[in-house]
Amino acid sequence: MTISAFQFYSITQLYNRISKLKASGSSEKETERKDIVSISSEAKKRQLLEQTKKEVLEKIKRVGAAQQ
Repeated sequence: MTISAFQFYSITQLYNRISKLKASGSSEKETERKDIVSISSEAKKRQLLEQTKKEVLEKIKRVGAAQQ
């Protein structure tokens, strides 16, 4: 799928118009939006395992380098 230069130009123009409208219409105090991310327990376990592996390998490398 290809995007022509005309399509790209049209999209950027539309984006610019919308952003200008939002900027002029947002005289109120803007609130910061925060993303909420939830991680499954399985993903947390995998993440912890990966972090632990990384730390152990770093310690092994440091000990090996110190012994040489």
